[in-house]
Amino acid sequence: MFFLRHPVIYTYHEECPALAEVYDAERLLDMWRRAWLAAYWQPVVLTRSDAERHPQWDVFSRSVSQLPSTNPRHYENACYFRWLAMAAIGGGFLSDADVFPLSSWRPKTARQLSIYSVDYLEGHATCPCFVHGTVAQYEQVCERFAATSKAEFPNHVSDQILLRRGVAPFRLRRDVLTYGDPRLRTARAIHFKTDSLRGFGLEKAASVRSAIQQLLASQPTSSWRVQFLAAALSMVDS
Repeated sequence: MFFLRHPVIYTYHEECPALAEVYDAERLLDMWRRAWLAAYWQPVVLTRSDAERHPQWDVFSRSVSQLPSTNPRHYENACYFRWLAMAAIGGGFLSDADVFPLSSWRPKTARQLSIYSVDYLEGHATCPCFVHGTVAQYEQVCERFAATSKAEFPNHVSDQILLRRGVAPFRLRRDVLTYGDPRLRTARAIHFKTDSLRGFGLEKAASVRSAIQQLLASQPTSSWRVQFLAAALSMVDS
């Protein structure tokens, strides 16, 4: 009965062989689970089988799989499929597996789809690494993704690009910030984006602890938040 008192947070995962050399997905998922459990959430990992439960799976998956991408196809498809998985399970909070809480945060929700992150590496543009929506809102986003014309994006498009282009209405907050953002002291959660870690000479799951130590050393004014995350991950091997 423990979990009944805590909100649920979802992430989406599919095996992507092309990214296996970039980071250890299982290790990252374990760290994600531990961090959100420590923040009094119930973490749940969704997979393609959840997306396949939606009645529009066949049409949706066929449509988005044909959209051009410079990323590995399996990875790009997963970025689209997670939205349909959220519609299939009833909506709620969706997080990337590299987003970790810096406190026992309870995000404010709105009547619109809510996106809680901006990326300072890309001009503080919208980053859908932490989202909240209803079933109808997730379905609306999926409908817009599926209706995207390949002619409009001959080389590359993604769910992030489409959201930045205004494919669906949403409310933008700045509660989740990217590792390295100078405003990190105001963040309620941190996004350990691969590009941001590489900018500091770090890699993904194996170096999240190192990134946390750098934060403790460089941002003493917000160290209580980082200490929270360090404690949450204290049982994860370095």
